[in-house]
Amino acid sequence: ARHGHSAAHAVRRLAPGPSSTPMLLPSSAVVAPKLQQVLQWGFADGSVRVSSTAGRPFALGGSARPMASLCCMHDEPIKVVCVADEAGFLATGDASGSVGVWRYTQRGGKPAVELRGRLNAHASPIAFLACSGTQQLLASVSTDGVLAMWDVRTLLLMHVIH
Repeated sequence: ARHGHSAAHAVRRLAPGPSSTPMLLPSSAVVAPKLQQVLQWGFADGSVRVSSTAGRPFALGGSARPMASLCCMHDEPIKVVCVADEAGFLATGDASGSVGVWRYTQRGGKPAVELRGRLNAHASPIAFLACSGTQQLLASVSTDGVLAMWDVRTLLLMHVIH
């Protein structure tokens, strides 16, 4: 497996790249458009790796310039990431059902994270996260179908749907 990814790495979506050129993204990557970065997860070491897309197309294992490897974010494998770069946060979901909310900044031109808190409303692995930066909301869905809505400012659970 290349770069620690499984051999069956599926492309799941198109995302806007530099100058609004569409980029093909694997299922384990997300774009931070304001920062012109791609965040990837699914590595054996549990890291989230950040690459710059400034002025170049993104290709898995290809031409994006590596910037940083953000390690030690979870004790369990990271299953999903969402980023609200306009609001300065990212969220990570792991195999235990835990969601991490992180302050996402640039220090000396390098990406940096600081844990704001852990959100625990799930008993199954996190399957999906959706960030709304302007409203500071986060939705998390686990593999057992439980949906939780969170206020990112206060880190409080707002709603649960079973």
